[in-house]
Amino acid sequence: MAAGSSDHYCPFTDLFHRLHQNRIGLDGRPTPCRPRGALPRHRLTGTCCRFGTNLNLDKLWGPVSIDRRHIFTLSGRVELPKTHGVNLSATMRYMSGAPFTIQDSSVDADRNGEFFDPLPAGTYSGGAPGALQNVKYNGGVNGAYGPNFFQTDLRITYRQRLGEQRTLDFMTEIYNLTNYANFNNPSGDRRVNDSFLRPLTLRGSGFPRQAQFGVRLAF
Repeated sequence: MAAGSSDHYCPFTDLFHRLHQNRIGLDGRPTPCRPRGALPRHRLTGTCCRFGTNLNLDKLWGPVSIDRRHIFTLSGRVELPKTHGVNLSATMRYMSGAPFTIQDSSVDADRNGEFFDPLPAGTYSGGAPGALQNVKYNGGVNGAYGPNFFQTDLRITYRQRLGEQRTLDFMTEIYNLTNYANFNNPSGDRRVNDSFLRPLTLRGSGFPRQAQFGVRLAF
């Protein structure tokens, strides 16, 4: 039987403001988040921290995998003057890194048959090209934080009226405008030097800059 507990503190704030005769709208959503728990995690069982007959379940308490200490979303829309219908809208999203554990699976320090032993708190650096350097690790499960997430999407629209009932819309959408590389967490296993603290895969929505164009006729 797997059981656990968690605390979730994540206040949500939404700020909206219109400027310049309602032609500009800004919407900001700062969301500090700090969930903590002792829940079953990937590769973790109730015996992973056992030493002798002591299960040491308190060592499983720490940041949960969805912990994002800072989340901020800013969106806005502006109607460009003297363009007869050109609108710009954009959304910027930022999230601080998700937690992960730094360990060494080449040793079984507590001799419980499971090669999961978090390393002591400190600062760690990867040795492979492109690996993270000077990563602060607080010790325990999920004591380190991976790369941040940042993405800005832009949308440009123009509407041309064709008589009283028909309109012709032109649309351009650019995703990841700044071409920021958003990586998943790296491996925290010091045993494998080639991948230790080295970001290798992109997040599901962390694609390079892309653009698409569209035309719509309404009648």
